[in-house]
Amino acid sequence: MDDRPNHTEHHQYSHPLVAELAWIIGSEPLMQSKVPGNPSHCLSGDWYAEQLRLHSDWLLDLDKNPEALLSFMPDKMLLGKRFERLVIFWFDQSPYFELVISNHSIVENGRTLGEIDLVVREIASNEVFHIEVACKFYLSSLNSSKWDSWIGPNGNDNLGLKMDKLKKQLNMFNTSQGTDIMLDLSIPKPDPSLMIKGYFFHHFSHLFQHKSPTLCNTNYCSGWFSKLSEAHIFPGESGLWIELQKDSWLSTIHNSAGREVFTGAVLLEFINTHFKNEKRAILLARVEVREHVLLEVDRGFIVADNWPLSN
Repeated sequence: MDDRPNHTEHHQYSHPLVAELAWIIGSEPLMQSKVPGNPSHCLSGDWYAEQLRLHSDWLLDLDKNPEALLSFMPDKMLLGKRFERLVIFWFDQSPYFELVISNHSIVENGRTLGEIDLVVREIASNEVFHIEVACKFYLSSLNSSKWDSWIGPNGNDNLGLKMDKLKKQLNMFNTSQGTDIMLDLSIPKPDPSLMIKGYFFHHFSHLFQHKSPTLCNTNYCSGWFSKLSEAHIFPGESGLWIELQKDSWLSTIHNSAGREVFTGAVLLEFINTHFKNEKRAILLARVEVREHVLLEVDRGFIVADNWPLSN
């Protein structure tokens, strides 16, 4: 598969929610730290690496005693909200930050104009940040660098639309309503910052000659994808595979408790049966046995043959 650094190692954490939180803190962002034309400071890979280093003891303690995290997280959440909730927990509980506000709606004359995801204060520097967060999984529909060709697995979203929306959200403190919030909270104008994590997926035939999105971070987390009619090409008889449900899309898999493991022919039967019943894309992880534990090697989507038509 791709030789790009793909994951931050989080195998030391035994609790899956803590491993997800460590991935959120330490994984590479999707976009460059400076994006021309976008009034944001996209938080950089170096910044996240430093945060993971600073929070390593905190995460290990949380792994031993995850009760606070468990009680903070609802049982069922959409993936984007799950990501956002974990980010809020991080800044709320971190010894290095103060969470000023989260999920703050801006309302004018009874109409919601937008929402501010987070305002946080870094304790050491006393700097205040307005952070908009997103976790996205986009597939390259045309092997192009154009943002609108990077489309969600179910065909109903693309990178261009998301970046436009984030740009609008990051402008909130340039409005009169944002000024009122600063006065109410007695804070200076926050530094607008974008936290966008996730994966970019290349068609398996383009893994070694692919085009990446314009202004992306070169070390983004990456995977592959295949259409249903092509799925017979790649499994191989010796590979071990598991399906990743959405609550396992964050972080990498480092155990297989309770998971069904597929091999070549059985995997193809599973894929074909799935698409006979529904058109929803499925995410697979290829795993290997290392020290009696199944560890994720790479991941990829199988999509319907008519993708990217929305299903």
